Amino acid sequence: MTFMRATVALLVLLAGQVEAKEAAGKVRIVTAVEVNGVWENSEGNQEFKVLALGQQRLRVEFFGTWVGSSAGANIGEATGIARIEGATAVFKPKDTISCTFTLKFQDGLMKVSQEGDSAACGFGMNVSAEGIYRKTQAGKPKFAQE
Repeated sequence: MTFMRATVALLVLLAGQVEAKEAAGKVRIVTAVEVNGVWENSEGNQEFKVLALGQQRLRVEFFGTWVGSSAGANIGEATGIARIEGATAVFKPKDTISCTFTLKFQDGLMKVSQEGDSAACGFGMNVSAEGIYRKTQAGKPKFAQE
């Protein structure tokens, strides 16, 4: 009887571990309603426009500025199609070689990381897309090239 209880206890423990692994391995899939719109950083100088196209693709447009202490300002623009899996999209702007953005949609925010410096992304000096963005306009955004 003791062997049987130990075996049952072990099976219950293993089943719990499998369920925990399955739950941890589940990928949250975001909807078009969650991603579509205009996203801005807290300073209001960086903006993404995002539109779900279907088949795990997003149309993405970025516009950002950097204003230095002198009268000069630099800008950066990027457009293209991102591939999304779950809640994470990877976007390589057109006409770049070593520039990639990763967009993570979570808790109503879009967290953007950038691989490649300003020059690699075709931006003016000190312009970066990296940061945390909040949706300021829901629905289909109006793209510059429409």
